[in-house]
Amino acid sequence: MNYTKLIKLMYIIEREAISRWGLPVIYDDYYSLNCGPILSNTLDNITGNSYYRQPSADWERYIIPDGRFNVRLETERKVGKLNRAEVKLIDEIYERFGGMTWEDLIDWTHDQKNVPEWENPKGSRLPIEIKTILMQSGFQEDEINEILEEIEVSQSARELLAV
Repeated sequence: MNYTKLIKLMYIIEREAISRWGLPVIYDDYYSLNCGPILSNTLDNITGNSYYRQPSADWERYIIPDGRFNVRLETERKVGKLNRAEVKLIDEIYERFGGMTWEDLIDWTHDQKNVPEWENPKGSRLPIEIKTILMQSGFQEDEINEILEEIEVSQSARELLAV
């Protein structure tokens, strides 16, 4: 699969999870690039541009470069770290968007009706905060603060446990 398509699909999954549940699936860093929103650490793992940390052994065992712009699964991985709702969401997003090309997905994610948090970075990159996605999704300020606190605690625990 073209890695731009994969990144766009993963962003749409993250955005939808945050919109529905207030919590992401992957817990990555999000940015607006000229080609649309991205998951920064995931893109760095794909392109090999990880300056601050190396891809996990799992990443290199399962996600393999396949030509200059494509990646493929080396082997099927069990989805044990995903709950049923997350697996269902991934299937739903792939069913809806999987037939689109990477160019179509760039266009779709540039549309403010679809991804209102994306801003044209004009050749740079701009961070996309989870708070912005939550606000765009209709969450109230008190809910947003609770969710952000929960995410911070969860990320701290994930780092501590190296999950």
